[in-house]
Amino acid sequence: MKNPIIYGISLCLLVMSLAIPSYAIDFGGFITSGVESVENDDESSMALNNYLNLNVNQIGVPDLSFYGYGRYNVNLKDDQSFGDLYLGYLEYRTFQGATDIMLGRFDLVTNRFMTLDGISATQVLPFHVGLSAFVGVPRYKDAEELDDEFRMTGALAYGGKIFLSGVNALQLNVNFYNEEGDNGTEDETIVYKRTVGAGGAYFKNFGTTVDPVALTVEALADQDIENDVLARMSARIAFQYHRFQVAISGDSFDVEDQYPMDRELIIRMISSGEETRYGATANIDLFRWLNLYAGYTMTSVEMRSGYDSDGSIIRAGADLM
Repeated sequence: MKNPIIYGISLCLLVMSLAIPSYAIDFGGFITSGVESVENDDESSMALNNYLNLNVNQIGVPDLSFYGYGRYNVNLKDDQSFGDLYLGYLEYRTFQGATDIMLGRFDLVTNRFMTLDGISATQVLPFHVGLSAFVGVPRYKDAEELDDEFRMTGALAYGGKIFLSGVNALQLNVNFYNEEGDNGTEDETIVYKRTVGAGGAYFKNFGTTVDPVALTVEALADQDIENDVLARMSARIAFQYHRFQVAISGDSFDVEDQYPMDRELIIRMISSGEETRYGATANIDLFRWLNLYAGYTMTSVEMRSGYDSDGSIIRAGADLM
């Protein structure tokens, strides 16, 4: 997208035009502004950073809404400006998401770093079955900053899943993802990523909401059917007994392609992208105002040289609440 700010403004104007006949429009959001000064040797820069978060609900009909999030930065020394529209989409969502349709730029759920310019639709069907599908153009959220650090993206991505819906304590799904484009010429289409996978989760509380005794089991795996290798896997077992919780987990991810939201990034430029971790964590709510935690994780990172770099992470501490 050559000028995301212009496209973002156009999308906002479209939303406002749709909102004119609405009988009860609900606006929300916030604007954040700040000045950032950077000095490096003999060079320095100062920029005014602006971030806009906008929610518009009940656009014409109660189930139609708009969400937008973007930035507009100005270099105070040379007056150059730049920006990016991170998210900007219309969404039609019925009660409890039985029908959910998004049109615009939204998060690509298979990758924490990417968005999709397109359309996504989810429909819950009878007999506890649901269908979800999407198609569009993939892109990184900070294209200028991330294009050189992650894999190249294709010109078209599409996929979907079949999932279990409305079954107490149990989640299951099978999914498919395909991303393709050209290799610099219009004569040949190449596959950037093509996977099939499955995932599931089970949760059971044997105690009460106030005093829980609970078990959680989660697992997922995606197979790269283009290269016949495992694209990612993850498994976790957690048990809670009143105030005490313990969890055992293991996973393997390609850092250049996708990465879990709940852990730190490794240094990608010295890694081929493959990282495997497994370990255990425990914590106890000793008092209402004091939580003690500890964890041990073993990690293996495949370096660009071809060798594996092994290490461990030890955590221990306390949270005061």
